[in-house]
Amino acid sequence: MEILILLLKIILVLFFVGYGFTAVFIPEKLRRDAFWLSPWFGTIFIAVFGVILSMAKIPILQAKYVIIIASTILFLLAVYNKKSLFHFSKETIILGFFTAISILFNLYPLLTKAGFPTTISLGNLDPISYVHTADYLVNHTVFDGGTFEHYKPFLWATGDLLHNGYRWGTPMVLGFLSNIFGLKSYQVYSILITVFFGLSFPVTFILAKQIIKKKESYVLLFLIFLTQAFNSTMLYMLYNVFFAQFIFLGIFITTLILLHAYFSENNNILRSLNKYDFLVAMCLSSLTTLYVEGIFFILIPLFIFIFLKLFKKEYSFLIYGIKILLLLLVINPMSFGNALRVNYKVFMSTTKIGVIGWEKIRYAIPFEMLGFYNLYYSRPIPILIKIISSLVLIGIMIWGYIKSKQKLFVASFMGFFIFLYLIFAFYFKNFFTYHRTITYTTFFISILFSIGILSIFDQLKNKTVTAIIVVIFTLMSIRSSYRTMYQLYWHPRMVDKSLISLTELNNKKSFASAFYTSDVFLGEYDLWKRLWREYMLSDKQIVTRQNYPTERGFLKGIKLVLSEKNYLEGEGKKIIYKNIVWENEYYLLGEIESIKVAKDLQKY
Repeated sequence: MEILILLLKIILVLFFVGYGFTAVFIPEKLRRDAFWLSPWFGTIFIAVFGVILSMAKIPILQAKYVIIIASTILFLLAVYNKKSLFHFSKETIILGFFTAISILFNLYPLLTKAGFPTTISLGNLDPISYVHTADYLVNHTVFDGGTFEHYKPFLWATGDLLHNGYRWGTPMVLGFLSNIFGLKSYQVYSILITVFFGLSFPVTFILAKQIIKKKESYVLLFLIFLTQAFNSTMLYMLYNVFFAQFIFLGIFITTLILLHAYFSENNNILRSLNKYDFLVAMCLSSLTTLYVEGIFFILIPLFIFIFLKLFKKEYSFLIYGIKILLLLLVINPMSFGNALRVNYKVFMSTTKIGVIGWEKIRYAIPFEMLGFYNLYYSRPIPILIKIISSLVLIGIMIWGYIKSKQKLFVASFMGFFIFLYLIFAFYFKNFFTYHRTITYTTFFISILFSIGILSIFDQLKNKTVTAIIVVIFTLMSIRSSYRTMYQLYWHPRMVDKSLISLTELNNKKSFASAFYTSDVFLGEYDLWKRLWREYMLSDKQIVTRQNYPTERGFLKGIKLVLSEKNYLEGEGKKIIYKNIVWENEYYLLGEIESIKVAKDLQKY
C-alpha cells in the first residue's frame, strides 16, 4: 500500500502542476486530448522554472513553494475562465485502463520483491548520480557541487552531473517530488520512472491519431499499447532505470504533437508569436537541462523539414523556426548554449568505437524493435526469418507512412532516425549508440506500424482475420515482455533494508569522526553496495575505495572501519575488530585489530 499510495501522489502532483499551465496555454486544436499532455507540461514546468530559480540561487527547498503557488494560480485561472481539459469518453477510460496496466505490470517486481518504496534495477548504476544530485539540490543550487571536499565521495557523482553532464533539470524534477513528499530520492526514483514510461503511452496514441487520417480507433489504441507500452525492448531500458531517457521520451512526443498541429494550421496570424511557439520553446528549453542529447533528435529533423518547405517556396515555415529559436534563447540562453556544446562533444564521442561497461546487444531488426521478439533474452532469429519478417514489417510501416497526414513532417523525422540507424549499424558500428537510438525512437516505429496494420485491417474488412492477427501479436508481445520482466523479478538489484539501515548511523549527530568502509581493505566485492553505502552515509566523513587515492595524505588518525557483518573477509584478508563503537543487524563500526592491511594497500 505504501508503494501504491506514493504512486498516486506522484501522478496527482504531476497532473496538478501541469493542469493549469496546460489549460491556459494549450491551443484550442489540441484541447480535447490535452488532459494527457498535462503531466508532461507539469514536468516541463518544474524543470524550466526549477532551473531558473536555482540559477537565481534559490534551491528546491524554497523553489517548491514558488512552483506550487504558480501552479495553483494557473489552475484557478483555468477554472475561472472555464478552460477545461478533461473530456470524459470511452476512449479516456480505455486509455486510463491500459496506462494503469502498464504502470502496475512494471511495478510488480518492486511490489513483490521489495514491498516498500525504493530503487530497483537490473544492475545499472545510473540512479546513484540522479539521487545524489536530487537530494543535494534540495539545499544547494546548480552552481554548487563542483568543489572537492575531503571524505565526501558522493560529491563526485553530483559534480559530474551538474558540471559535466549539465543535466540539471532531471534531478530537479526528482528532488522536487521527493521533497514535496518528505522522502529521500531513492524512495521515489523507481516509481517515478515507471510513471513516466506509463504516461508516454497516451501521448504516443495522441500523436498517432494526429498522423492517421482516421480520427478514432480502439484497434489503433491497442496496437500502440502492445508496441509501445508493452514493448520488451523499451522495458529493458526501463528496468535498467535510464531515468533521463524516459523523461525525454514523453517530452519528445509532446513536442512532436505540438509541431504537427502547428504546421497543419493555415492561418496568417501564426506569423506573430503564439501559443505553439511558446509551448514548443518551453519543451525544448526543458530538454536543455533534462536530457541535453535529446535536442539533437528534434532540432535536426525540424531544420530538415523547414529546409524542404523552403525548397517548395513555403517561406512562412522559416518564420516559425526563427520564432521558436528566439523564444528558446529568451527562456534560458545559458542552458541552450550548454546544450549545443554538450551535443557536439556527445556526437564526437559516439562516432568512435570504444569499450563501455555494457553487455553486447545484437543489432535489432524491426521484429525486435516492435517488441514481438525479445532482443536480450531470446536466441537470435534465423537469417531467413529475419529477412522475411523485416521485409513484411517494413512494408507495413511504409504503408502506414502512405496513409499518414503531413507526410513531409513524418518523412523528415523518420528519415533522420533511419539515417542514424544505418550509420551506427554499418559505418561507426557503435552497437550501444545504435541501441539507444532505437529506444529513443521506437514510438515512431510503433505509430507507423500501427497505422499500417490498421489500414490493412480496414481493407480486409474481415473481423475474424483481424482478431486472429491481433491475438497473435498480443501473445508474442506478452511472451517477449514477460521474459524481460522475469529477469528483473528474479535478478533484481535493489536498495534493500541492509543498505537503508545505514541511515541510523548517518543520522547519529554525536558521531562525527571519519572512518573507512571495508572495501578499502577487502577490495571491490560489490560495486552496487559500495556506491549505495556512500549515498546512505552522505552526511558522514568516509574513505571508500572511490576516494581512497585522493585521501592518502589525510588518513592519519582515522582508526574506525565500517563492515558488513556477512562480509568480513575477502581477497585473502580478514577484518578482526578489537573495539566496536556502533552496530546494527547488518553492520559493524569500530577499531580493527591491525592496520597492516591499510599500510599494504598504501604501498600498492
